[in-house]
Amino acid sequence: MKHLSNKNQIETFQEELSEFYNEMGRQEKTDWQLLFNLCLKKKTAKPNQKWITEVSTLLLQMDEEKVATQVQRFLETVTSIIQEGHRLRKVQGEIHFLNDRFQELIKGFIWLSGFINDDRLTRTVEKLGLWCFKKIPGHGALSAKLGNACLYAFATLPFEVGVEKLTHFRMKIKYASLQKQVNKYIEAIAEKEGKTADEMEEMVISDFGLDPNHSSMLDMGLYKAKLTVKKVGQIDLSFYKSDIPIKAITRAVKAPNKEALALFSKKAKDIKTYLPVQRNRIEQFYLKQREWSYKDWAPYYIDHPLVGFIAKSLIWHFAKGKKKATAIWNRGVWEDIGGNEVDWITEKTKVVLWHPIGFSSDTILQWRNRLAELEIQQAFKQAYREIYIVTDAELETEDYSNRFAAHILRQHQFGALCKVRGWKFAVLGQWDGHNMPTLQLPHWNMSAEFWVEVDWDSGDTTPGGVFNYVFTDQVRFYEDDVQLEMADVPAIVFSEVMRDVDLYVGVTSIGNDPNWQDGGDEGMDDYWRNYSFAELSESSKIRKEVLQNLVPRLKIASRCSFSGRYLVVKGDLRIYKIHIGSGNILMEPNDQYLCIVPNRKEEKGQKIFLPFEGDQMLSIIISKAMMLAEDRKIKDASILSQLVV
Repeated sequence: MKHLSNKNQIETFQEELSEFYNEMGRQEKTDWQLLFNLCLKKKTAKPNQKWITEVSTLLLQMDEEKVATQVQRFLETVTSIIQEGHRLRKVQGEIHFLNDRFQELIKGFIWLSGFINDDRLTRTVEKLGLWCFKKIPGHGALSAKLGNACLYAFATLPFEVGVEKLTHFRMKIKYASLQKQVNKYIEAIAEKEGKTADEMEEMVISDFGLDPNHSSMLDMGLYKAKLTVKKVGQIDLSFYKSDIPIKAITRAVKAPNKEALALFSKKAKDIKTYLPVQRNRIEQFYLKQREWSYKDWAPYYIDHPLVGFIAKSLIWHFAKGKKKATAIWNRGVWEDIGGNEVDWITEKTKVVLWHPIGFSSDTILQWRNRLAELEIQQAFKQAYREIYIVTDAELETEDYSNRFAAHILRQHQFGALCKVRGWKFAVLGQWDGHNMPTLQLPHWNMSAEFWVEVDWDSGDTTPGGVFNYVFTDQVRFYEDDVQLEMADVPAIVFSEVMRDVDLYVGVTSIGNDPNWQDGGDEGMDDYWRNYSFAELSESSKIRKEVLQNLVPRLKIASRCSFSGRYLVVKGDLRIYKIHIGSGNILMEPNDQYLCIVPNRKEEKGQKIFLPFEGDQMLSIIISKAMMLAEDRKIKDASILSQLVV
């Protein structure tokens, strides 16, 4: 790594320091010189107690607000220097950075920020840390040293601020070592506060200034801007003049409100990024077996302006003595499956997230119908959640499952999805040994493994040596590192783990690629054909149930029918069979394959009520069905050429 060669920025920073120092009075110079000396000291990964004591004592005799303002300016300049380092790497192909002494000074400034609870300074440290950890291909983080200093600073702040920043970092940066370090900091803070890590995280979730209706307003005098949470992945931004909706605001209005509008727009983006993380966190409650009293639960879930958007779409189970009920929030009260108010809930009532396992099919169907009646779109599959039960074949193999063996997955997509779902997996390349996708289940003292393999001899790789595809094998469960028999795995653990594995196959299998026949690996063609039109998995069966309820309400209903694993669409030119698992299409009468690449814009433009978020294939199938039902209107030449009999 070369030292940063952009002298102008370095010199500008040095001049800024000198100018600031020369404008001070005598005592102030003395204090700041001591502060600089402390920040320049050769330091270990974390400050020792002597350093902490000296800094804390010195800050007591200084103007803390002025210190915060000046340190913020320093760190903003450093951030711009680091951004320049990334730019030079792209232009010159070399990695440039700051010399060691300069880094020690900056590390001291970052540590210092942890002892000053200033919002603007903390935001600057967060931005700096994200740039420090920004990945450089073939190298990794530009400066893990400074990035880790930012983590320490967050851990030093009051926990209400620090834990929130730490969770932001964990959400945005996916290095395994960073994830581990963040978790250690949060656990240490939680222990100090007498809480669990889960309790700490739910206590510090930002509400982003949203109101109880999950909206936020920016007042610009006569004009207003409003952001509203519509879905986990959709934040609408609208404008008003004297409370009357308008399409947009003029430049004359934007100009004096430029900074406020930029912050408002950033807030919308942050919420859009943050909501999926909260959705995934709540969905993990099934395997964590979280339980609360209503008093402890309500402020952080149903009453929380951000998290409440997710919580209100879900079914919760309440218990008070012998009284039990499953209910959903509607019209400001809790209503049971029949729409009756559950009026006996008190502060001591126990609350858990409802799971359909163990409930009758009639109860599950009633909840599905109730949600459809209310047009409540759940943030994730709950009423429609797949349930996986140990099969006879799995009892025969005894201690492993082959249910999802012999699939071919796109490794990069698979690895990314593993991280989202909380599984530990490092993509496999020609340079390293083997590792298994593993899910830790601490509540159960268990772990699960999904065995995957690559073709070490002749497998297709990226230029960097990462294998493009992995081949699936067994799913295994362990308790205290002892392999369990399938019959001994708790039902909800088995179901949720197998659901994840089904998701990995359903989303990342090469069988979902409509273009495979035109450019895929010929050696994998047999698998592609078999998967593309195979028997439906549990998740695909759920998708079929949704389609059977949904299609009759569409304008193309008269042209649609179901036949086994297919949604059959009768067009004017051909009859089409859309596979409900892969979304791939065969055309009658000769089962000719039809390649249609999904149009993301058309899917987003659909105004069809879906009972849950997150199943992209469901949207793809609906989009294809609506297009093919009106096949005479198709103008895409690449599609029309395939429709000739």
